[in-house]
Amino acid sequence: MYTDFASVYDLVYAGKDYAAESASVTALIRERVPRAVSLLDTACGTGGHLRHLTGSFTAEGLELSTEMAAIARERGFDVTIGDMRGFDLGRRFDAVVCLFGAIGYAGGVSGLDAAVAHMAAHLAPGGVLVIENFHAPGEFFDGYRVADGWADGGRALTRLSVSELRGDVGVMNWHFVFDDGEETRYFVDRHEMSLYGDADFERAFAAAGLSAERLDGVLGRTVYAGVAGRS
Repeated sequence: MYTDFASVYDLVYAGKDYAAESASVTALIRERVPRAVSLLDTACGTGGHLRHLTGSFTAEGLELSTEMAAIARERGFDVTIGDMRGFDLGRRFDAVVCLFGAIGYAGGVSGLDAAVAHMAAHLAPGGVLVIENFHAPGEFFDGYRVADGWADGGRALTRLSVSELRGDVGVMNWHFVFDDGEETRYFVDRHEMSLYGDADFERAFAAAGLSAERLDGVLGRTVYAGVAGRS
């Protein structure tokens, strides 16, 4: 997962409005922690949000994929390679965020509990945790198929997406054909994403000493926020 996809990730998401999303996240944080200075972007990918969050915070990232982290580092971002379900950076932040549905990679309710616990443990007193959900149960469709294509700077990419629903796990099978002007190659990325509902976040946040506030309309998916010390 992400081994081949990392090289074309930014081509696929070139149309994603990272600037607007980062502005919304910044406003959300400022409403709860007006003097927030430091921020950790968990599962930061290639640094799309970090690019804009660094304008408002002293921001750094955590990323499990070495390929994705390498790209973010090449762009000048401070990124630690690590798993959201078990990391210790030895310092705390005024805000910890996990965006773009990346929490779906936590792997079931035990993974969610571990991820939230470790993120919360990295909050400074009064700091805020912000998590954008992937999908709740009932929002992910089995057998969904769609084809997409992108082209930029002599590169061309097509993707056939085929979804599977397996209980509370949404599986996305992405079949790629990529041509960079020198060769054409085919590869498959399979993403197994856990589907979490309100009760899952409420339980995980409570166990970490936070109260889960559900926010709709802030980003593309449902967002949950909790402030340390306000359980």
